[in-house]
Amino acid sequence: MSRKRAILRITLKSDLCVGSGYSYAGIIDSDVCYTQNGFPYILGRRIKGCLRDAAELINVKDIDSIFGIGGNNVSGSLMLGNAYLADIEPIDQELSAIKKSKSEYSKFATQQNILGLFTSVKAQTSIDKETGVADDTTLRYTRVINHYSPLDGKEMQFLAEVEFDCQVETMSNIVKALRHMGMDRNRGLGNVSCSLEKVQDIIRGVLPKVSENQGKVTFTYLMKNLQPLVMSGRSDVESDSFIRGQSVLGMLAHEYLGYEGAQSTDKAFQDIFVNGKAIFSDLNISRYDGDNIHIFAPSPMYISKLKITKKLINTAREEFVDKDSLEEAYKASAENRPKKIKNQFICCDDNGDVYFMEPEKDIVFHHSTRNPYDKGKLQEKPDGKEGILYSMEVLCEGQYFAGNITVEACYADIIRCLLKNASPRFGKSKSAQYGACELVKVCENTSSPKTEFKKGDKLLVTFESDAIFMNHSGYTTKREDVIKQLVNDLGISVVDNEQGKLYLETDVVYGYNTTWNLKKPSIPVIKAGSAIELCLAEDVALGKTNIGERCHEGFGRVSIQNFDTMPYIVKNATDNNQAEATQEACKPLLKKIMVAEIANILKGNAYTETRIQLNASTLGRVTLMLKESLAQRKLSSIEQLENFVDRVSSIKRDEERGRIQRFIKQFIFDNSKCKLDSKDKTEVEKYFAGIKYLDMSNKELSFALKCLKNALEPHEIQAHTYEEILLAMWGEYLMHILVYQKYLGKLQ
Repeated sequence: MSRKRAILRITLKSDLCVGSGYSYAGIIDSDVCYTQNGFPYILGRRIKGCLRDAAELINVKDIDSIFGIGGNNVSGSLMLGNAYLADIEPIDQELSAIKKSKSEYSKFATQQNILGLFTSVKAQTSIDKETGVADDTTLRYTRVINHYSPLDGKEMQFLAEVEFDCQVETMSNIVKALRHMGMDRNRGLGNVSCSLEKVQDIIRGVLPKVSENQGKVTFTYLMKNLQPLVMSGRSDVESDSFIRGQSVLGMLAHEYLGYEGAQSTDKAFQDIFVNGKAIFSDLNISRYDGDNIHIFAPSPMYISKLKITKKLINTAREEFVDKDSLEEAYKASAENRPKKIKNQFICCDDNGDVYFMEPEKDIVFHHSTRNPYDKGKLQEKPDGKEGILYSMEVLCEGQYFAGNITVEACYADIIRCLLKNASPRFGKSKSAQYGACELVKVCENTSSPKTEFKKGDKLLVTFESDAIFMNHSGYTTKREDVIKQLVNDLGISVVDNEQGKLYLETDVVYGYNTTWNLKKPSIPVIKAGSAIELCLAEDVALGKTNIGERCHEGFGRVSIQNFDTMPYIVKNATDNNQAEATQEACKPLLKKIMVAEIANILKGNAYTETRIQLNASTLGRVTLMLKESLAQRKLSSIEQLENFVDRVSSIKRDEERGRIQRFIKQFIFDNSKCKLDSKDKTEVEKYFAGIKYLDMSNKELSFALKCLKNALEPHEIQAHTYEEILLAMWGEYLMHILVYQKYLGKLQ
């Protein structure tokens, strides 16, 4: 049976809370998952667990083959990603560009502002059955995803990518049976409708034949992770900051065996993935400008940041620099001492300026329930009630990672085919929520650039990936053994008595064998970023290469520079050529954000109004009139205002009625401003001229009003949408004033 790919569509039929495990003391007790831009999403693991419950409900056969068995070394056939909002990708991309640019919306399009449009907070408490009052310390706040979208008012929909091996009818029935998910399903939350769409077969075909081409080909390729990545690190809860070459090797080997007639005994398979005739470099964090791929490498240990002035210097060159000629900002001293740069990746441009990047990480929470079908786990209580809450460090989705594959030219067509048709997944938990990536771009090069070095030149060999070395006793990180193998692998001759500085730091590499379900032995390595200074005894041409053991898995990648030409001052580049962010797809969202921002500013202004001489009874009466006017939803904002003014006019006491009318004219709306020529002005424009709560002298409000107007389409401006939006705020603004006045009255 061929493997299939499809889209799972989840349509909300009520508010939904699929918990993230996070809480914020005193604010949110149970939170939902949301992206860095603030868009809510549903975790793949939660969906997979709910689908399994649905499959058991309708008595699907071979459930374990579809969903897997906990603790087993073979996962189920179902692979499921996170479910993200439908049609949100173009909006998300524009918002990311807006945040990086100097756009006027960058200060408003924050994560929490966007999240506030798509979610709401519900409060609940426990009631004492005997007294009928709330129990102490039981008040809880839960953030939920709203039933309806703030953009079009329709039911919110989430889409997730699915791969499976079972019958389409079987998977479709499981999906349709999923009706509830998340928290408080028995209290009105979590009603959903699910469907399986765009089902298609995954057809691999036949791999290209081995050619007779000579030489080597280097593929430089760029990946984007569509889902968070959990790359095995020092422990079960930590993640590496990059994708190791051995993970790329394993992924492409798995892809190779998926083609028709392909076997692990093929000579091509053995040469590429076993015998080392292809070198798979690590995939490091990278920058992509739409044209060029800029691959970053771990920051070298000799580049440091001064503690006080924050300037970058090359500590390897420090003793060769005339300190008197330096700017004060670059002078190292006891107070302004150099500090090592940690967890950063670096890229140098053609001008010698460097860019720094740090992969974005997050912590996610999961709850493991030890169900009876988890046969691979030790169970204290096999009743489904035992479980454990645990966290994992992940690489956030939406980042670019790039690297190289250098292969014998005769196998280039095979690598090209594998990259083109691959569905790359890396790291742990690839069957649900994690690991999915997409190939963005591939470049090819048949020659590797080399630099000429002369006899007597000092070389600085910098490790761009972890390196493994061995001596007669096994793995080693001793200085003598490392230098000996480095010199031997580079094929150079050095002057032994003129070895210079060493910047060596060791680390340990861990691994896991899924077939045996056991951890691999830990291996000591020379850590990426280390460097060794050598003096050449003869002329040589060198370029980037790999040294040490397991080079085909990306270990031992080194770059070589002439030590004497390296500067002491390292220029920290800033991207001043930031392109202007477009605002086409996200305009409706920006309009909603600005309306909410203006409402918040008006709310703050309402709390600064002076005390109004109205007693509590009159305030309560006016508040009731306002609520009754605003409750008439079928009326326009102008008609609601007129209705409210008519109600106030019905107050019999002249003094009380006059005071309220003067208050409305002073703070809300001035009728005298409406006496305009009806032939030249529309009704909306006439009323807009009478608004009193838009204080244009307030710079914050004035700027927000300008941004709102710029977010509107030309036809909306012509239709007076701008004026109608601001006219509609009078009721909420007045309500805040009345509530605040009532509060002030209680203080007296």
